[in-house]
Amino acid sequence: MKLRKFLILLLIPAASLFSSTHLNIEAAFDKMCEHPLLKKATIGFCLLDPSTDESIFEANSEKSLMPASLTKLFTTAAALELLGPNMQFSTKLCYQGKIEDRMLTGDIIILGDGDPTLGSDRFDLRAGDLLLKWRLAIEEAGITNIRGRVVGDGSCFDNALQVPTCLWEDLGCSYGAGSSGLSFNENRYELEFKPGDRIGEKAKLVTSSPYIPQLTFISEVVTGSEGSGDNTNIFGCEYGDVQHVRGAIPKGQSSFKVRGAISNPPFYCAQSLHDALDRELIFISCKPKSAKDYNLISSYRKVVIDETFSPKLKAVVKEMNKNSINLYADHLFKKMGQMKSGVGSYESGGKAVMSYLKSLDLDTTGISIKDGSGLSVYNLISAKQMTQFLSKMRDQENFLYFYESLPKAGTNNSEGGTLIKFGLGTCLVGNLVAKTGSNSRVFCLAGYIQNEEFGEMPFALLINNCLTSKSKLHLMVSEFLEEIVSLSAKKREAFASQTV
Repeated sequence: MKLRKFLILLLIPAASLFSSTHLNIEAAFDKMCEHPLLKKATIGFCLLDPSTDESIFEANSEKSLMPASLTKLFTTAAALELLGPNMQFSTKLCYQGKIEDRMLTGDIIILGDGDPTLGSDRFDLRAGDLLLKWRLAIEEAGITNIRGRVVGDGSCFDNALQVPTCLWEDLGCSYGAGSSGLSFNENRYELEFKPGDRIGEKAKLVTSSPYIPQLTFISEVVTGSEGSGDNTNIFGCEYGDVQHVRGAIPKGQSSFKVRGAISNPPFYCAQSLHDALDRELIFISCKPKSAKDYNLISSYRKVVIDETFSPKLKAVVKEMNKNSINLYADHLFKKMGQMKSGVGSYESGGKAVMSYLKSLDLDTTGISIKDGSGLSVYNLISAKQMTQFLSKMRDQENFLYFYESLPKAGTNNSEGGTLIKFGLGTCLVGNLVAKTGSNSRVFCLAGYIQNEEFGEMPFALLINNCLTSKSKLHLMVSEFLEEIVSLSAKKREAFASQTV
């Protein structure tokens, strides 16, 4: 009997197997799409056979949709190719002027190179350690008094911190922190609130950290229901000095912290060093400024007294994709533009990335890339284009770094990233490696999914205009992808039962 089953399985035509797979995936896809919470959504999907690059199953695969943070996949691939996996940003500490009797008559200048990790607590050289390093370098240069100021120079990039096509509600929040030629501590601050005792009662703004003297906060934050989470937004403008905080925080906690975006990163960096020097009684006659607001005399010679290198790019993109850090992606985006054209801007970054995609012989018709992070609502890509891109990436020299930067489903450590809880306890664990992309009405997932029949398959799922909660959406998508992973086992069982 066992031999008979084996012989029958051998006689099943490959086309029949493929057709069965298609029908099974189609049924699972239709089940997900017909859910009442997704009926009005626009959903594109594509799954490729890794051995032939032919479609196993696709639906609405050529519709251009918003990819949200899937955009970071393009940014990652292009940066690894154009900048190189071992590239490091270099931030220089300089002085301009002359030193006599330990008095600098001139300025201390922090010369940015577009490093998004400068002072970040995600890597070894954190903000406090970096400020100490800079202070010691100033003292070793023989400077204990400064007749001048500390200047933050981010002129390697243009002045536009954020792309104009992102949502207004994103600009003031920490995940919307803009890309500057001189960024520091991920350009973010924290506001601490004390919730009221009753729903609707105004929450008290207790403190901001770090203290930024030029910023004024106007809070309209109220108390929400217990367990409701952070429902605040921070509104302000680039280089502005007033931030409006609106929304609600949950009751039942002694304090609640909200993160916001620094509106003037070069000034923030200069202010941080100024304050560190002042605490050590190093006299500075003038207040700190950014180079944008201060006329540096470019003809004066700058003397470099310290140089700080970022982690290598391969480590930066891994942190960026695991945790979907918009700030990192937009800095890399501008850096590629600077390398290609001499101007670090969103426009030049977009041209650099599009040029890279075309070099892969990818059909870029309908693709729109306005930033590196995916915050722009003008970014567009189809599921088929994303899947073809993922397939082409397997042949690239830097594919290993690209692949290792992607979150792993249900992995309860740093490798899990944004997928740490996704598919936890299911067959997706060990079989799904992918980048997430989401905002209030978008959920996307793209990467590589594995089953016994086809091996590791490139796929892309883009869901736009969905109004359901993230937890419910994750469950529906997880169930659909579980069907793909378990197809081979189910088919073997079905074929075996037919031969009895």
